Amino acid sequence: ATPLLELGFGDLGTADFRLVSSSPREVVFERTQSGVRVRKTFMFEEDSYRFRLRLEIANEGGAAAVAPAFGVMLPVRAHSGPDFRELTISILSQGSVERELLAGFGQPGFFSRQPELEHRFQGDVEWVSGHSHYFITAVIPDLPRDALATSFAFRPGEEAQVTVSQPPAAILPGTSLVREYSLFFGPKQPELLSAV
Repeated sequence: ATPLLELGFGDLGTADFRLVSSSPREVVFERTQSGVRVRKTFMFEEDSYRFRLRLEIANEGGAAAVAPAFGVMLPVRAHSGPDFRELTISILSQGSVERELLAGFGQPGFFSRQPELEHRFQGDVEWVSGHSHYFITAVIPDLPRDALATSFAFRPGEEAQVTVSQPPAAILPGTSLVREYSLFFGPKQPELLSAV
């Protein structure tokens, strides 16, 4: 999902977008509100679990600049069954992989009665993911050096979200800005993941 809350239009991750065009390899959605046009282009690779998301925000109004953070949010939810017992959030930041089991994220533990509900990572964020024993969902920013990552226990032990974003950038009236992300939804097979 792409909430883009900084635009001041509510959560655009759940808003309706108009279908602009659709082909086997590319789908484009668009929404215009108060002079700001948000365009999402999904570009699919043939025979691949990987695709790209291009977010373009154009300030077509005559008023002030807008400053979105261009974030992509992954929901991570617990499901019944043994395949999801090890559901984990992972973030590769500054050369180190940080992992958090969803079942324990935000839950009080033996040493912590006030558990942390949020973890933040700034700079050199190469990817964020939610993964089970067999499957992984990952988001890879095109500009990892400036990327920010946040994991938040929305319902501790049951539901969390992990977001990767770029710092807010001013888009002056009459201009636009584009950010791109690679996404992978598929099995945790080394030969597939090495291509990502």
